[in-house]
Amino acid sequence: MLSPSDDPGDLRIKVTNYLAAGTVVWVVDPDKKVVEIHAPGKRADRLGMKETISGGDVLPGFALAVKEVFPG
Repeated sequence: MLSPSDDPGDLRIKVTNYLAAGTVVWVVDPDKKVVEIHAPGKRADRLGMKETISGGDVLPGFALAVKEVFPG
């Protein structure tokens, strides 16, 4: 989850490092109410409040509405 103290450049470096290790990364932006899904070798998906996060190959059968991530 992004916090006010997160530096965008540092965040991108972290995401790049996780992707290089073969990890799927979810970046949750509470201000914009979006979730970015980063997967190795794929273009990032940006999901809004009307969309659903899928677990894909990592968590088969998992689904979560983005609106459930942002209460209220």
